[in-house]
Amino acid sequence: MSHDDSEIAYSDNWLTLRTDNTLMIHHYYMPSPTRTLNLSHIKSITPVSLLNLNRWEFKEWGAGYSFIFWPMDWSRKTYTWNGPSQEKREHSLLIKTSEGVWRKIGVTCEDPERFLRIIEKMGVKVIRDVNGDVPPPTSSEGN
Repeated sequence: MSHDDSEIAYSDNWLTLRTDNTLMIHHYYMPSPTRTLNLSHIKSITPVSLLNLNRWEFKEWGAGYSFIFWPMDWSRKTYTWNGPSQEKREHSLLIKTSEGVWRKIGVTCEDPERFLRIIEKMGVKVIRDVNGDVPPPTSSEGN
């Protein structure tokens, strides 16, 4: 199935998730501004708000000191002592992949909860707590 034949499961200014099991990361690099990942190569996705990243690990564009590559987002300013604001952290995700040179990619996402819910249904591991655990899809009450 080509991109033309697949449907868009999620899309915003930074990411496009397609039903052909590809994730397009926009504003990645020049001259090809979009990097496309096959979902089968994504090891996990973690909300950055769960991680203890310091200001030097964020970049507006390029690789941070911990070898996380960040596609261009000039609003991800790290001029403060603690790096990006909590709001920006809550809209950032860390993608770990087995594909390509840069295997850790930090991305901005406009609606992270919706994106994570959809990509998790497509079979990608989503880390939802600081211990790296993936909670069961439904919680049982009364435990």
